[in-house]
Amino acid sequence: MDSRGGVRIGVDIGGTFTDIVLAREDGSLLVSKVSSTPEDPGRAVVTGLAALLDHAGVAPREVVEIVHGATVASNTILQKKGARTGLITTRGFRDILEIGRIRTPDLYDLTWDKPVPLVERRYRLEVDERIGADGAIVRPLDTAGLLGAAERLVTMGVDAIALCFINSYRNPAHERQAEGLLRERYPDLPLCCSYRILPEIKEYERTSTTVVNAYLLPVMRRYLGNLTAGLTRLGIEELRTAAEVDAKLRDQKGTALVVVNSVCGCAARNARPAIATALEHAVKPDHSYTVFAGQDADATRQARGYFTGYAPSSPQIAMFKDGKIVLMLERYQIEGRSADAIAADLVVAFDRHCQEGAGV
Repeated sequence: MDSRGGVRIGVDIGGTFTDIVLAREDGSLLVSKVSSTPEDPGRAVVTGLAALLDHAGVAPREVVEIVHGATVASNTILQKKGARTGLITTRGFRDILEIGRIRTPDLYDLTWDKPVPLVERRYRLEVDERIGADGAIVRPLDTAGLLGAAERLVTMGVDAIALCFINSYRNPAHERQAEGLLRERYPDLPLCCSYRILPEIKEYERTSTTVVNAYLLPVMRRYLGNLTAGLTRLGIEELRTAAEVDAKLRDQKGTALVVVNSVCGCAARNARPAIATALEHAVKPDHSYTVFAGQDADATRQARGYFTGYAPSSPQIAMFKDGKIVLMLERYQIEGRSADAIAADLVVAFDRHCQEGAGV
């Protein structure tokens, strides 16, 4: 919570209604419910907030904090309204999204159909390269093939590209090389690389999570951009989001916004203070660490079967350095525990890592 005095706003954007709560410094509350605007969810927030501020006799400059939660990401997947996404992967792994895992929402439901992949097969292209399970380069990256695949996807009209090479969690050299080439050739095209989004073992989970991120990225950027612009026009320049799309989850260059975690809403709300604590403790001079909070997408009960097919990673908090896992908390270590307890575990684990002399 912001320590400054002033008015604070809470917003919950639903499919039918958008609820807005205004909290004064003395603790008194005003509540407003307005119709949501699915075509531009932020518009209902701006117009509803303007009316509520006017009714309360509060000037926009008195607002010191806005916290909002939204179902934009999950609804985008459910309605299949995300960006037209292309996937570039290692030769031989084009169909990993369809092969997936032998998991179903209900073990005995014989009528369940596996969801159609978010990336159609014609938008999934392969390039020659290979990183071994030990991180060794087996075959160098075919840069001409990479640029040719990207050109083909751009010609077909993709809005974003997901890049996922086999074993890149172990050695991201080829993904980094490909990322540099593609950003140079197509600087305005959203690009999501698996070594930045989810650098961990299991090819299907890593690929599908990166694809979901690319699928959502243009939508979330547009939504947050419109919302921020609308609030700025209203006279409010500060925006905090309850979804996992803030600056702490950007990559080092601030170019690959991680939005996949917003699929699950507030399923891992306890992770956020833990992440902040761990980051404050872990970021030291001349060292770069990234903390990632993952969630299980079937936390959204009404879409359990649908999201299972896209398999964003299971609940965990992990800390990475140079694309490699430094420490990780599994699902059983997170669920049902307070943020303070999670943060304490992260700090202890990081201290142990430092004591072992792992590059610190």
